[in-house]
Amino acid sequence: MQKCFLSGGCLMYVLGFAGYAADDGIAIGGNEHLGLTKAPTRLKANCSVSAYVSDPDPAGLNVRAGPGAKHEVLGVLFNEDPGTIIHIVQSRAGWMRFDKILLDPFAGQPGKKPPAEGWVSGKQLSVDPQVDDGGVTGLEGDEFYLYARPDDQAKKLRKLAHEDMKIVLLDCKGRWLKVRVKLKRGPVHEGWMNPVNQCDSPVTTCPFGNSGD
Repeated sequence: MQKCFLSGGCLMYVLGFAGYAADDGIAIGGNEHLGLTKAPTRLKANCSVSAYVSDPDPAGLNVRAGPGAKHEVLGVLFNEDPGTIIHIVQSRAGWMRFDKILLDPFAGQPGKKPPAEGWVSGKQLSVDPQVDDGGVTGLEGDEFYLYARPDDQAKKLRKLAHEDMKIVLLDCKGRWLKVRVKLKRGPVHEGWMNPVNQCDSPVTTCPFGNSGD
């Protein structure tokens, strides 16, 4: 999936899709797992952030009733152009609870309605580095910090340059995300990512960072 810049305009289109499956290690069968009415486990919200589904499995990402692979599957989210973006309000042990879908590539298509809320593995969610934070962090346009705590006055653990990298979600607090960053050439780093450096779209840039809604 290639990202395009807002200044140049974006042509967003939806690709066809067939079949359903799972991503968190437990395969599921057919359409009987979609649209179940069982309510997901709701814990007290501790964050308001957004991220996109990065699961490479074309069959989709399981949405579960609770934070873990043993909980019931409520349905799936799809990683198709122009991407699925969710609003996250809670985390537990690497799992993220979302309470709404901000962008659904199959909106309005019969048989493709995803669960309105539920838990998904943070390993299959991502944000991209926002390369222009408006000078908030004092860094060059292609750099961002990872922090020891979700506070811009906290110790800066690492300065990273925007390059080919894989980012997955570990935790959230307020509008901050704790992430694991795997560089294409280099080690893995973990730390908290400032909201101004988060872009929740897989296809466009985010001129104002991650607003969380």
